[in-house]
Amino acid sequence: MPYANQFARWQLYLCVFLGCLPLLASATHIVGGHLEMKALGDKPGHFRISLVYCFDELQAWPAAANALIVIYRKQDNQLIDSLRIDNQTINGRPPVIFANEACATQAKMKISLVRYEGDVQLNPNTYTDPSGYYLAYQTCCRNGGITNIQRPNRAGYVYYLEFPPLIKDGKAVTNSSPAFGTLDGEYICINKPFRFNFNASDTDGDQLRYSITTPLYGFQDANGNPYIRAAPYPEVQWIAGYGPDNTIPGNPPLSINPQTGELSVTATKLGLFVFAIRVEEFRNGEKIGEIRRDYQFLVTDCPTAIPPTASIAIQNQPTGATEANLCEGKSAELQATVNKDWHYQWKINGSNITGATSPTITVTEPGEYSLETSLKNQCSQSQRSTKVTIKRNTSVLKLAVEGKLCSPTDKVTLKAPAGTSYSYIWYLDKQEQTNQTTALFTTSQPGHYTALVKDPAGCVSHTDTVTLSIRIPPQATITSSASALCQGDSVALQGGGGITYVWNLNNQVIPNALKATFYARQPGTYSVSVSDSAGCSATSQPISLSVVTKINVTLDSLKAICGTNGSPISLNGYPAGGVFAGIGTADSHFDPSKAGVGQHLITYTVKGVSACQSGSASRYVAVNAVPSVTLPPELSTSKGGTVDLRPVLTSQPVHSQWQPTTYLTDPTQPITQATGVDNDISYTLQIEDAEGCRAEATVHVVVRQRIGIPDAFTPNGDGVNEVWELKGIDAYPEAELTIYNRWGQIIFYTNGGYSQPFNGIFNGQKLPDGAYTYTLKPTPKQAQNINGVVLLIR
Repeated sequence: MPYANQFARWQLYLCVFLGCLPLLASATHIVGGHLEMKALGDKPGHFRISLVYCFDELQAWPAAANALIVIYRKQDNQLIDSLRIDNQTINGRPPVIFANEACATQAKMKISLVRYEGDVQLNPNTYTDPSGYYLAYQTCCRNGGITNIQRPNRAGYVYYLEFPPLIKDGKAVTNSSPAFGTLDGEYICINKPFRFNFNASDTDGDQLRYSITTPLYGFQDANGNPYIRAAPYPEVQWIAGYGPDNTIPGNPPLSINPQTGELSVTATKLGLFVFAIRVEEFRNGEKIGEIRRDYQFLVTDCPTAIPPTASIAIQNQPTGATEANLCEGKSAELQATVNKDWHYQWKINGSNITGATSPTITVTEPGEYSLETSLKNQCSQSQRSTKVTIKRNTSVLKLAVEGKLCSPTDKVTLKAPAGTSYSYIWYLDKQEQTNQTTALFTTSQPGHYTALVKDPAGCVSHTDTVTLSIRIPPQATITSSASALCQGDSVALQGGGGITYVWNLNNQVIPNALKATFYARQPGTYSVSVSDSAGCSATSQPISLSVVTKINVTLDSLKAICGTNGSPISLNGYPAGGVFAGIGTADSHFDPSKAGVGQHLITYTVKGVSACQSGSASRYVAVNAVPSVTLPPELSTSKGGTVDLRPVLTSQPVHSQWQPTTYLTDPTQPITQATGVDNDISYTLQIEDAEGCRAEATVHVVVRQRIGIPDAFTPNGDGVNEVWELKGIDAYPEAELTIYNRWGQIIFYTNGGYSQPFNGIFNGQKLPDGAYTYTLKPTPKQAQNINGVVLLIR
């Protein structure tokens, strides 16, 4: 920390504990004021701190040579630093200018400004708290005649300013506080509308919001002496009926525009009223700082006398003109109505101009000028003139261009803004064209053109620069999507080479055909005219379209195919010369073995020289699965017996036929019976499905001797029914018999006849009484087994 700041901090601690009367002058002299903080921009943390007092000169004590400013952290009100700034107006305080000087004198209103300033280098690494920091300066006291607060002559001041951290998210933060403009002296006439510009500016472009708030009181000891301390600061105590929303009673009361900072009121009560304006600073929607300015207004009963409205004339401008351009380095004279009994006060942008108190003013800066007049030798109401706007003549005049250089023989006319008694100097490639002195310049030369235009007042304006070049003519092209026009169809013609297009048919412009693509629907000779960005144009070579008849492409229908084992079938398409495509196609044939079962799309395509002579046709061909029918090779029955004929089918047939029909109950049904069969016979079943696909199967029915199968036998050793005897089984030498116990275990099996009958013994052990299941297959070819149960009884 610099030595000066170390000394200031040592003094600050003394102030906190011992009081600061030696450093702060105290009197009922302070009208208002504020703090400002300006980033100097040369390095981070380098600021100029300013403190502005508004002094009542009729009551003022000598201002101190310096002021002690303290810096606190907002989050916890921790003291961070302090500095002393010097009085810059110690040799003379500039006055606050009152437009109505006579009334200000009569009301004993004489205010001056005291300004303290000092540059300080803050360490950015010390100021990183996101909540920010604040400057504070405390003093005493206010004007004793204030109407709206309690004990005004004992009410202190706190000058307060908030600022953001100097480093945030690892990046340096650049910011200056809002800065108030020049303060004008004003008073308020009771029951008269009053407006006052109280706005501030922000060099960083941050958003400012204005509000009226309660002034801060500060801290005082038992003797009324102010001392330094961190926030929160006590506020002044309003007299009953007053407050931030009613600092000056009126209809309406004092208010401020939150966006512009303009104060307005129509006061209804006389008195001296104090208030504070808070200006909050926002960046990207986040508040980053604020400043406060305390001030006071006198509401008085103004006299009824009022001077006439003064008129303002602008030198070298028509009578009644309210706007004029100011040339660089030139001045303009504003002349008001002259009256020796008037007091004049000129304003720029609503603020008084110091020393501008005569009927005439010479201005060198742009802005909005106005004049406030009042009676010189007596207090009167003020009268404001019409506003006059003086603009800086920095505009660049625009040259107009007529024509284009599409060839060396073309000409272009350049036009500068014309005016009475204007003079012109033209330049081509920075060389003065001495023979060109009018607003028009016609040329066929390429190059860079500009002009100087001088008006009767001697103001010289520059025009913009126009570059002329001889353009390469556009290359107009036309392409066609087809060489012939199909009857009833269209052909897309595509133009190229320009940015605008006009289509022609047989050398005649086609109405409304202005796009790069044109769809031709009639025969003839077409061309397109194009223009480029400079307006240069060209026409394409013509293209002719004739009408041809569109062919009709067909493909013969295709019958469904049963199975994939058939031979390839021929495909027939018209007209000849086309190509067949699809799964299973080869040349002009369709092979079901390659396509497989299913619906297959076959396409026949003919490609001609134009769309009309091209086309395609499609058909579906069905390759259906062949139905299957399965019968056992042999069925047997006894003489005169019945046989069930039950084929296994993969689909439901629509037609069925058994051959021969002998013994059959219904030879047209797939499932039927053969009854009363006396002799061996073979049957063939033919079926047909809905797609016409057929299949057949054959079964041989054999008439065999009947087998006698008893229901029980008694192997008890009495010599009767000792074995399970099957009568007639000898006729079946290949018979197969299997017997199971109740748990499904095989207890007897024979294959190749029944020469050793079942005797009720298994593995040398007698089987217990009970029911035993059996399966008998008389012959290997017989599909049907004989199943049943035999009882073993001992």
